[in-house]
Amino acid sequence: MRVIVCLDDDLGMLFGRKRQSRDSAVLEDIKAEYGEIVILPFSQRLIEPSGIKYTLKETENDFKRGETIFLESIDPARLGDKIDELVIYRWNRRYLADMKFTLSLADFKRVGVKEFAGSSHDKITKEIFKR
Repeated sequence: MRVIVCLDDDLGMLFGRKRQSRDSAVLEDIKAEYGEIVILPFSQRLIEPSGIKYTLKETENDFKRGETIFLESIDPARLGDKIDELVIYRWNRRYLADMKFTLSLADFKRVGVKEFAGSSHDKITKEIFKR
């Protein structure tokens, strides 16, 4: 499965059960690159107006191999070795965070990197890792 996440410079994902940031350029990149994605209910209000095609799953237990999953509200480490590919969008900023990304990248190899200007961030870095 492919997992897409957004992280700050300290690997933060959420603060107070709220996303740290949002950027329409990230959503446009996801739409152009990945087509349909799988999301949890937490992400529906962000993804629905973007025009990205999505399938809504209730919990991570419903995820299947071969799917592209956009995660905001759970740490990808909970999916463990089910992840074949990881796409990280880095905000290149520090935000307050009480939920962090803890998945070890030791078993992954970085196979791509791209930088682009965001709508609310001067620079967003997209990294692609494969197991």
